[in-house]
Amino acid sequence: MDRRAALVEELAVLRQVDEFASKGVSPPRRKNSFSRACSLPPNARISRISSLENMFSISSNSLVSMTSQLSEAEERECGFANRGRCKHLRSMGNVPKDLPAGTIGGTTQLIVVHPFDTIKVKLQSQSAE
Repeated sequence: MDRRAALVEELAVLRQVDEFASKGVSPPRRKNSFSRACSLPPNARISRISSLENMFSISSNSLVSMTSQLSEAEERECGFANRGRCKHLRSMGNVPKDLPAGTIGGTTQLIVVHPFDTIKVKLQSQSAE
């Protein structure tokens, strides 16, 4: 965020210097940023202004696009769940009951299925030999 603020400030200074230059007036040299902007040739200054404006417009367009996509996704989620984000928070109340149930179910599946899977693999490897 600091980098963006610095670029916004640089753009403002460049615009001010360009405005002074278009009026034929020498800008005040009170800040380092003014002296740096004044030392740029006019074409370089205009090019820098243009590139900064393009960068900000692209990033602004990207942010607007991402925001609209997120809001559309939220609307779809609300349409399917009828509760929106609250659904996820409400389901957290079942953890004390769901955790042991999932542990028992996973352990049971491992105990029941694993021996059959081992037998199947041994039979397949024997028929391959």
